[in-house]
Amino acid sequence: MAELFMFISYVLGTVMGFYFARSKIKSIIGDTIDSLIQQGYLRAEKKPNGEFDIKKWNEL
Repeated sequence: MAELFMFISYVLGTVMGFYFARSKIKSIIGDTIDSLIQQGYLRAEKKPNGEFDIKKWNEL
């Protein structure tokens, strides 16, 4: 019975960890891309709707 409780606790903890990490990872990726654009390492063009269009290295 104790093994079942430990297994259920492990599974629930893992699921909660994935749930919380997913939103944090998306936030970190967005912040990193914004920072690279501001510092000039990525070329991007701002669209009329406010989004950025990241250009390839060989595009003008």
